[in-house]
Amino acid sequence: MVNDWVDKAHEDKTLEKPSADYMEEYYTPDRFDDIETAYTKRMLQKALPEDIRGEIIDDMFKRYVSDDPADFGRALYMDVDQLGKMLEDGMHIGSHGARHYWLSHLSAAEQQVDIDASLEFLARIGAPTKQWIMCYPYGDFDDCAITLLRERDCAVGLTTQVDIVSEIGSFDPLTLPRLDTNDLPVSASAEANEWTRKAV
Repeated sequence: MVNDWVDKAHEDKTLEKPSADYMEEYYTPDRFDDIETAYTKRMLQKALPEDIRGEIIDDMFKRYVSDDPADFGRALYMDVDQLGKMLEDGMHIGSHGARHYWLSHLSAAEQQVDIDASLEFLARIGAPTKQWIMCYPYGDFDDCAITLLRERDCAVGLTTQVDIVSEIGSFDPLTLPRLDTNDLPVSASAEANEWTRKAV
């Protein structure tokens, strides 16, 4: 479906490249998704210009999910009161960016706006904005993002690099690896895997 949009936009001269060019660059599998799903995600997350991504996502959302995105969001996501309750109960709330962008695809000024907006949200709900935690959207960051986070007193940045921090100082605190929940055993009685063996 994404390629239909891409080729139509290419014919209309609103998109420079045809779908074949995008396929060559982005049609590769990833750790968790089949190749079609991975390709569609990459196209709608970063490959296409934002205005075209928005049109495709709006159309797909209405077609396959709901005519009312706000109602769907209220049913699926936590609201500010629920986040406040989690904070009261001792949970830590960190940042995942304000708009869930691939940070390295933004200019320095755009990164600053996004990071600052996420900090404003943390402040609004009463979460820490000193020695706070950033979990990079898609695990994506660049030197500019690291600089901006250091300037804003970010203590920890979590990537999608798969590993366990076994020794203090073995990683820059703003580029820490982590495990995905899919890397962990599915139950307490499951056999140990490479990560549980490495952790003990």
